[in-house]
Amino acid sequence: MSGYGLDSSFYSVLNAMNRTTMAQQQSMLRLTTGYRINKASDDPSGLIAVSQLASELTAIQAASDNATRANAMMNVADGALSEVQDMVSEIHSLSLEIANDTGMSEDEKQANQLAIDMAVASINRVLGTTTFNGKNIFSGVHEINTSGVDSSKITDVDITGRPTAVTNTTLNVEVEQAAEKAQMTYSAATVTNAVEIEVTGNLGSVSLSFASGATIDSIASSINANTAGTGVAAVASNNVLYLQSQYTGEDEFVSVDVVSGSFGLTGGVTSDTGEDAEVTINGQNTGVNGLNVTFNVNGISGTLTLDEDFASAAGGSEEFTIGSGGATFAISPSASSTFTIGISGMSAGTLGNGTLGYLSQITSGGLRNALDNPAEAARIAEAATLQVARARANVGSFQTYTVGGMQNMLSDAEEAVSSAISSIRDTDYAYETAMLTRQNILMQAQVSALSLIGQQNSSVVNLLSGF
Repeated sequence: MSGYGLDSSFYSVLNAMNRTTMAQQQSMLRLTTGYRINKASDDPSGLIAVSQLASELTAIQAASDNATRANAMMNVADGALSEVQDMVSEIHSLSLEIANDTGMSEDEKQANQLAIDMAVASINRVLGTTTFNGKNIFSGVHEINTSGVDSSKITDVDITGRPTAVTNTTLNVEVEQAAEKAQMTYSAATVTNAVEIEVTGNLGSVSLSFASGATIDSIASSINANTAGTGVAAVASNNVLYLQSQYTGEDEFVSVDVVSGSFGLTGGVTSDTGEDAEVTINGQNTGVNGLNVTFNVNGISGTLTLDEDFASAAGGSEEFTIGSGGATFAISPSASSTFTIGISGMSAGTLGNGTLGYLSQITSGGLRNALDNPAEAARIAEAATLQVARARANVGSFQTYTVGGMQNMLSDAEEAVSSAISSIRDTDYAYETAMLTRQNILMQAQVSALSLIGQQNSSVVNLLSGF
């Protein structure tokens, strides 16, 4: 009986040692690798959770890399636009200097015109050579396409953003209230007494004198000869003299002050202000400044310019279609969720607008060259400045709110998912160290018990085997 007891105790201790050895190996592996789950049998459900979370983390990190790339492209675009904005502002200043007819010599004016020519050439050079990842940013390659635009009614369409999935969408532009020029009238074929008047528009003032008997045709000619400096034009028709602002909108005005003599304006009205059009697109209100429309309709944002005749009558409507295109970035963890910004092709030939003209026209020999048309050149430069500022604002808004917002979200998500993976997969070092210490003590006890087998009775062996 004692032999049988000795054999039974011997194998019991060996089995206990084997279990302790396996536990030691597992604890040492976990402490060595830093992972609680090293093979599927360690925690099958935990392994599935870690695999799914690791896939999510990979997608988050890829989206974060894409957002960094998008941010870099926006920085390049903004840097180029900043340089262009500085040059357009200089063109504006030079044009205003040329307009100072008495204060500048002809040589100085010509020098300013040459500087404008060089600035316009530099603008084309900057916009034509600004590239990112092999693509020219302002060549039109990142432009959101449009079709069906009737240029006799709508010009300068610039779609700055759209939901990525939105293509082939029709926009219906409706003129709810007509745009108006500032206007006053004088009803008489001639002036009956000598008169001196001061005509003022949003560009400036001029004093004009007319002898008794002067016809309204001659008065209109004198006013029109100074339109570039005042912004006021005149038309004589059927014994009525119409004094109008050169352009349309509430920023335009006409004022006539009688310095001496008599000049009876119809209704005694001596000043008037223009009116902006009221425009809706797909039934939604838009922002209008004169003939320039800014809109955001169901995520489609952009600007356009109304033709003066089209905007001058309420009830007019025109449709065009938004197509594909734009710069699209996958900056979310889902490949199906992307973000698109429109960056229109830009050059001196597109900076300005169809109503006033473009920067390319104010160079030497151009239709509106600054030397001969300084006031027009200044207004074109002013419009171009606003256009570039809007382009910068579009880039900056996309960079701050879309790309920056996603980067912040991705950073938070990466931290949360990484923490979740760690809590499931990683080793609890305090726990595993305690377990390894316990297993080492057990092993020492089991080795001692094994050496005492045959020297102790079976009851002592059975007691030790329980550890």
